[in-house]
Amino acid sequence: MINSIKYFEEKCISKFEKLEDDFMKEPTKLVYVYEVLKTNHQKGKDTVW
Repeated sequence: MINSIKYFEEKCISKFEKLEDDFMKEPTKLVYVYEVLKTNHQKGKDTVW
């Protein structure tokens, strides 16, 4: 559990922050939603393996 939280903090938070910044600049781009889902999916796969 601790490793999962640490991984999320190190790998995912910065990606989410960048995606949020990009989305705020151009809110019409729905690629933001796709990237968030993709990042969460990758985190899940990395946690399992």
